Amino acid sequence: TIWQQYIDDELPAATTDGERTAAIQGALDLVPTQGYRLLAVPTLRVPFGTWQLAAADGVCLRVRDNQPVRLDLDGAALLVPPSSTGVLVESGAQHSAISHGTIAGLDATQSSGTGVRLEAACCEVDRVLVRELGTGLHLYGPADGIHNTDGAQVTKLRSHYCDVGIHVEGGDANGGCFVGCVILGGRIGILDSSHLGNAHIGHQIHSTAEHAIKCTEPANHSTYCGTYIEGDCGGAGGTPTVQSQAYVTWVGGQAIAYITIGDRLGLGISRIGFRDTLPNGDEVEVSIPRGAGWTAIHMQRTRAGALVEAHVLRWVD
Repeated sequence: TIWQQYIDDELPAATTDGERTAAIQGALDLVPTQGYRLLAVPTLRVPFGTWQLAAADGVCLRVRDNQPVRLDLDGAALLVPPSSTGVLVESGAQHSAISHGTIAGLDATQSSGTGVRLEAACCEVDRVLVRELGTGLHLYGPADGIHNTDGAQVTKLRSHYCDVGIHVEGGDANGGCFVGCVILGGRIGILDSSHLGNAHIGHQIHSTAEHAIKCTEPANHSTYCGTYIEGDCGGAGGTPTVQSQAYVTWVGGQAIAYITIGDRLGLGISRIGFRDTLPNGDEVEVSIPRGAGWTAIHMQRTRAGALVEAHVLRWVD
C-alpha cells in the first residue's frame, strides 16, 4: 500500500524529531478517507525502533476524522515530549486501533503528557505499554455531540509510572470493556469518571500513591471482576485505596476487601431474593441474606406500597 511504502521509506531515513514525526503522520494521512458506511479499516505498521517525536499544537500524531486505521507499533517505541499527546484518535475515526508497542515520556523523570487519547467510538487498544506520562490512556467522551468513546476495547494495557494510568471521562465514555490491564506506580491507577460505566476484568494495580481505582460519578454502573490490588496502594493524605459508588458492582478478586460501597459478590455475604405479584395485586418479596453465624429468611407482603405483613425465620448455625 502507498501508506506502508511511505513510512518504510521515510522513517528510517529521518534524522530529527520533526522528520520522524512527519514520516509517520504522512503515512497516516495517506490512509483512505472513508464515509459513514465503513467496510474495512486499513493497517499501518510502524517499523521497529525507538522514535523520538515532536509535537505540533500539543499532539505528536493524529488519526484524523474519517481516516480510521489499525496502527500496529510492531514492537516500536514512540517517545513523547512533555505536555504532549503521543497519539490522538479524532472523534470521526471510529473503529481505529493501536497495538503492540510502547509510548513513553522522553526519560524516566517525565510526568506530563498523554500516551493515547481516544475521542472516537468503538476503538481498540491492545498490548500497549505507556510509561512516565501524566496519563497513560485517556478516553474522552464528554457528551458534547462530538466526542464519543462508547464501546472501547482495551486489552493487556501496561501503565508504568504515569500519574494516572487509565482515565475514562464523560457521559459518552460508556459500554467499553477493559481486560487484563496492569498498572504500576503513579498517583491513581484507574480514574473512572464515565457516566454509566464500563466492564473491567482481571486488572492488577500496584504501588499507586493515592487511589488504585477512583469512581467519581454517582450514576456509574461499572463492573469490576477479579481485580487484584497490591497492599502498597493508596493511603497518601488519608485517601482510600478504592473510591467506589453505590451502583458499581465488584465481583470476586482480592480487591473486594477494599470496597465499602457498591454491590459486592465474593465476601461470603450474599443476598438471594425474588419478588412476585399475587392475583389480588399484592407484592410478595422473599430474601435470604447470609451473615456470619446465622441465616434468615425474610418474607413480606405489601399492598399499594404499604406493608401488610412481614415474617422472619432465623436459625443458628
